[in-house]
Amino acid sequence: MIKTNNLNKYFNKGKRNEIHVIDNTTIELPDTGLITILGESGSGKTTLLNVLGGLDRFSGELEINDLKLNNYNMTKFDEYRAKNIGYIFQNYYLLPEISIYDNLKKQLEILDIIDPEEVKKRIDYALKVVKLYKYKKKKPTELSGGQQQRASIARALVKETKILICDEPTGNLDSQNSLDIMNILRKISEKSLVLLVTHDKKLASFYSDKILNIVDGKIVDIRDNIKQAAFIDDDSNNVYLGDMNKKEDGNEFKTTIYSNEEIPNINIELVNINGTYYLKSNVKIKLQEDTNLVFINDKHREKTLDEIQDDVTFDLSFHNDVYETNSFKKFFRAFGEAFRNFFKAKAKAKFFRVIFVIIGIFIAGLNVFFCTYNDYKKQASDAKFQYRSDLYTVKEVYRDYYWENMITKYMDYSVSFRNYSTYMTQNDNSITHKEVLVDERIISAPNLEKVFEANTKIKYGAIPTNTKDYVLDMTMAKQIAKIYKCSVKELVGRDIFLAWGAGTISGVLDSGNGYIYQKTSEGLAEDCFIFTEEELKSLGDDSQYFIDYNSDYYSKNSIDTSDIEKTARVVLIITIVLFGIIVVYIFFTMRTKIIGEIKEIGILRSIGMKRTTLLRNNMLEVIVITLFTTLLGFIIGCTLVVLLMNELKAILPFSINIFTSYSTYLCVLMMFVVNIIFGMIPMLSLLRKTPNEINTKYDI
Repeated sequence: MIKTNNLNKYFNKGKRNEIHVIDNTTIELPDTGLITILGESGSGKTTLLNVLGGLDRFSGELEINDLKLNNYNMTKFDEYRAKNIGYIFQNYYLLPEISIYDNLKKQLEILDIIDPEEVKKRIDYALKVVKLYKYKKKKPTELSGGQQQRASIARALVKETKILICDEPTGNLDSQNSLDIMNILRKISEKSLVLLVTHDKKLASFYSDKILNIVDGKIVDIRDNIKQAAFIDDDSNNVYLGDMNKKEDGNEFKTTIYSNEEIPNINIELVNINGTYYLKSNVKIKLQEDTNLVFINDKHREKTLDEIQDDVTFDLSFHNDVYETNSFKKFFRAFGEAFRNFFKAKAKAKFFRVIFVIIGIFIAGLNVFFCTYNDYKKQASDAKFQYRSDLYTVKEVYRDYYWENMITKYMDYSVSFRNYSTYMTQNDNSITHKEVLVDERIISAPNLEKVFEANTKIKYGAIPTNTKDYVLDMTMAKQIAKIYKCSVKELVGRDIFLAWGAGTISGVLDSGNGYIYQKTSEGLAEDCFIFTEEELKSLGDDSQYFIDYNSDYYSKNSIDTSDIEKTARVVLIITIVLFGIIVVYIFFTMRTKIIGEIKEIGILRSIGMKRTTLLRNNMLEVIVITLFTTLLGFIIGCTLVVLLMNELKAILPFSINIFTSYSTYLCVLMMFVVNIIFGMIPMLSLLRKTPNEINTKYDI
C-alpha cells in the first residue's frame, strides 16, 4: 500500500527557473495490482515514479507499507527499498563492463543472496522468460536496445518484491515482446503492486487495474480501468477482417466495407474506359497491392485478457530467499572482489595505478628528507654537550656541600651511602630538572631529634614510628600535594608509592629542601630530594650542567650550532612542502578515480545498493590499490635510496638507515591513512546525492 499526503517535488527551488514538478499530490494505492501513470512528456510521470521508488527527494508525507516518512530520509528509504522495491528503467542502467549474467548476479548480491545454486537457478529462469538465455555471457554493449531493455527486466525478475517500478518497460521493444513483458507484469501484479509509466494508452487500457492521469505535476484523474474486451496488435501486417465492422450494399454491384472505426458515408464512382476502371471517391483510397497488408477473411486475431493470462507460465514460487548474514563473510567476500577488480582493471585504471606507484616513490624521497632532518637535529643536540670523564655530578656537588655542614655540626653521626640514578632532560638551550634520587643516608637513632632541632620541626602529623611510615619536608609535600590535588595537611594518612616501597605519610615538616624521611631498623633515613632549575644554577656556572646518559656525563658547551640548525629547518620546510604536494596530488587523483566510476555508482544506487556497502567496497578497493601500488613504489624508492647511499657514503655528511628508521614505518602508516581519507572524501560527497541526482547530474 502507498499513501501520499501533500507530496511536493521541486527542481531548482528558490531560483528563477524553479519547476514545481510534483504539486501537492495526495493519493492512495493498493497492495497489489497494475497501476499506470499516463501523461504528456514533461508532465512529471517519471519524477513521481522516482519519488515513490525512493530514488529522489520530496517534501510531504509518504507511507509505503510499514515505512512512514515525513519528508525524504535517504537512510530509511535505502533500507526498505533494498529488499522490497524492484526497478525497470527506461535507460536500462546495466553495468557495461560485465556480462548480462553478472548484472543479474549483482542484483542478488545486493540482497545478500549468494548461494551459487540459487543464484544460477534464478538468473537462468529470468533470462529464459525474456528470451535472452543464449546471450547471458554477452556484455550490454554487445546487445541491441531492445535486448538491453529485456535484460533490465530480467534483473528485476530475479528479485521478488512488494513493489515493482516500471518506467517505459516496453518503450524499446517490438510489438510481440511488448505483449510478452506486459503479460509478465500483469502476472506479477497479482501478488505485488506494479507502478507503470507508459505512453501506450492501448496497453494501459488493456492491462491496467487503475489509471492515473498527471498534468503539470498534478494528478487530475484517478480511475478504475474498465478493461477492453480484446487487444488488437496494430503493428501486425495481417488484417483480420472478422475483427472489424462490416457493411454490405447492392445486388448487381455489390460493395463490402470493413473498418476498425465507425463506417462513414462513402460515395464511390467507377468509370470503365476500354476495359480499365477508374475509381473516384470522397475518401482516401489505397490499393492493397501497393501495401504489405494481408487481408484474412472471417478470422479473428484478438485475445481476451483472461486468454492471454492463461498462456503466461511465469512463476517465481521456486525462489528460496536464503540471505548471507555473517558480517565477516560479507567483508572477506568484498575484499576478494576488490582484489579481482584490481587485476581486471582497464587501461585508464592501470594509468592511475602507475600514478600511485610514482607517489610511493616520492614518499620514499620524502622519508629521506625527514630522516635527514632528524640527523641534523641530533648533530645540533650532540654539539651542545661534550663528554667529560672528570666532571662531578650535581648530586656529588650537593652531597659534599650539604654533608660537610651536617657532619661538622653532628660528628657523632655514623653515615653510609648508596648511589641512585640521576635523571635530567634537555630542551633547546636550557637544562630542565625532572627528579634527582640522591645517595641513601642511614642516620644513627640516638641523636635523631637533633636533626629536626637543627633543621626543622613537625608541622602536621608525627615522626615515623615504623618502617612503613614516611615524613615529608614542606618542599616535598607541596610538590606531592600538586600530584594528589589536595592541600599539604590532607596528605597526612595518605598512602604513598616510592621506588623503595609503599607506605603511609605520617607527618609533614614545616620547612626543608625536598626530603622524604623513612623509619629504618637503625634510625631515620632521608632518601631523596628535588631541585628546581634555579637551585641547580646556584651550584655552579653553566659549564657544570650535565645530561646523564647511562652514567656518562656531558658538560654544556658554547659551540655555535646555528648553521646545523638552519640546515635542519630548511630540510624540514622542504619535507612539509613535498608532503603537501603529495597530499594534494593524491586528493585529485582519488577524485578523478571516483568521477570515472560515477556511472557504476549511480546504477548500483538505483538498483538498491546501500551507501554503507559502497563506502566499505571503496575503502577496501583503496586499501588494495595502496598495497599493490603506493606501498610497492615506496619499497622500490627506499631500495634505490639505500643503493645510492652505499655508493655515495664517502662524500655524504650524514648516514641514514632507512629500513630501521621509525619514520619509515610512520610513512607506511601515513600512506594508508592519507589514501583512505582522500579516497573516501569524494565518495562521501557523491553519496550525499540521491540515486536520481547522481544519474541526472552526470548524464548516466
